[in-house]
Amino acid sequence: MSRVFAYCRVSTLEQTTENQRREIETAGFAIRPQRLIEEHISG
Repeated sequence: MSRVFAYCRVSTLEQTTENQRREIETAGFAIRPQRLIEEHISG
C-alpha cells in the first residue's frame, strides 16, 4: 500500500492552498489530513 503526502505552499497573504489541494485531488490522489503539509508566507 502506498502513502500520499502533499506539500502546498503560498507566498502572500492573499493566496491560499485550496487550489493546490483541489488540483491534487482532481488528479486522483486522496490525501489524508495528517499527510498534508501547508506553508503560508515563507521567508
